[in-house]
Amino acid sequence: MVNRTGRKAHDPLVVDHLNFKVDGMGVIGADRAHVHVTEIATGASRQLTDGDWHASSPAWSPDGTSLAFVAGGYGERKLRHISQIAVVDVDAEPTAPRVVGHARFVGAPVCWSPDGSKLLGVGGLAPRAAIASLVEQDVRTDATRLLAGELDRNVMPGATAYPGGAPAYTRDGSRVIFCVRDGGQTILRAVDTVSGATRSFDLGEGRVVSGLAVASQADRAVVVLGSRQRFGELVSVDLISGEAVTLTDYLTEDLPDVTLIMNQPRRFEISDGTTVHGWVLREPDTTGAGPLLLDIHGGPHNAWTGAADTAHLSSATKPAASTKRTGPSSRAIVLAATTPPAIYRRVAPR
Repeated sequence: MVNRTGRKAHDPLVVDHLNFKVDGMGVIGADRAHVHVTEIATGASRQLTDGDWHASSPAWSPDGTSLAFVAGGYGERKLRHISQIAVVDVDAEPTAPRVVGHARFVGAPVCWSPDGSKLLGVGGLAPRAAIASLVEQDVRTDATRLLAGELDRNVMPGATAYPGGAPAYTRDGSRVIFCVRDGGQTILRAVDTVSGATRSFDLGEGRVVSGLAVASQADRAVVVLGSRQRFGELVSVDLISGEAVTLTDYLTEDLPDVTLIMNQPRRFEISDGTTVHGWVLREPDTTGAGPLLLDIHGGPHNAWTGAADTAHLSSATKPAASTKRTGPSSRAIVLAATTPPAIYRRVAPR
């Protein structure tokens, strides 16, 4: 962070732009985030960007000569939610970054194509209420397009408290591997960068991807995969055959005497005809009616899922909710139902 005005933390704050406060940091006042480069050998640091705006999520070009990053909050951007991808030459004299492409509502994470000709971000072409899409921009020509826009599902790039994973090109640049949210799941998909054709990788029903790493020299990816019976395990995915291999078994190793109760998915049609997804959690041996505890997600950000999670273990509840998953339904939709005498069962050691 760089303070460009000398303003002290307790000085009166004049709010003249939208980005005066940041989640997790609070009021930022005169501080601005900018890109710095540190030499590993000497520890010397150089500031590459400056100005009354914010830089975030820098990404090295494949040849190591440039940095791409998200730039926002300056000029007209101060009063509108405009953010763009920009590029700066690491070794050149300090200069204004060059904005790439025509998308004005694109954000992190930023990813270069293997040949350094394209930049990938998540967002849209202009500031508006809409689903998050894959935005690809040509570094040389500024040509801009949406990849897999016909999916009509939110791209989930992953973040603190959010599932998904950073989109990435395959080793030859012919496809982009990414995550989308659909019906409470966060699933792994691929899109062909030439034809636009997409495919989904079958990782099982009710699965939630919460981390993604695509190999740079092999047709393989690794995800952190949660399910109704697992908090999260490492799973290797062959990007050609689609074969998935589970690499870890943390639940069995750490809680050998515990079996999670599997929630049951439900779908409800509400008064306007919208279908809302939910889950019911109920001890299998329970008969007859039981107490009903609702856990309603307030939206419009994020959503509960069908995967096991520690938050609802501790509160003995399981949610059912849905958020802005599609373009026509880009509003919060919430419903929950659960009847849990217990959220897990103990089984006798063998």
